Amino acid sequence: MEIISKSQEKTKLLGSYIGENLSSGDIVGLFGELAVGKTILTKGILLGLGMDDVSFVNSPSFLIMQQYEIKGLKVYHFDFYRINSVEEAYNIGWDEILDSGGICIIEWAQNVAKIMPEEYLKINLSIENKSSRKLKIVSEGKKYEKVVKSINLKLEAERKKTVTRNKNLC
Repeated sequence: MEIISKSQEKTKLLGSYIGENLSSGDIVGLFGELAVGKTILTKGILLGLGMDDVSFVNSPSFLIMQQYEIKGLKVYHFDFYRINSVEEAYNIGWDEILDSGGICIIEWAQNVAKIMPEEYLKINLSIENKSSRKLKIVSEGKKYEKVVKSINLKLEAERKKTVTRNKNLC
């Protein structure tokens, strides 16, 4: 599924739809270059999971991982921009964290692509122009096909509401 987001708010909204469909043990890999919107999308995912305030959420570039607890569920937010090898991911407890039952959101997943699990929700972000981003959402493995379908249905319902609103204005 491919989506064009024309603003940070739309990207955050899309993230909230993703977060609403995640559950314990789910893994989201965010792929994309610098300043493409990975952290904005992460904030939306956290909102969708039920976090009330995301204003303090930043990309944990220097920490590599930030942990949050949302409604009793642990969420691990990784940023692998600064790692030089996959061994560094293992050194912070990669395997244990993936198996912990928490939700993992991984920025710069391309830097650990060799050790990503077989199944995860893969999101490629790219710059369309100054204010627009293209997001390609793919289920790696069958586990996340339902999540992709649910997000697509939510977006379709949103489009229909917009068309109906626009018709009512005429």
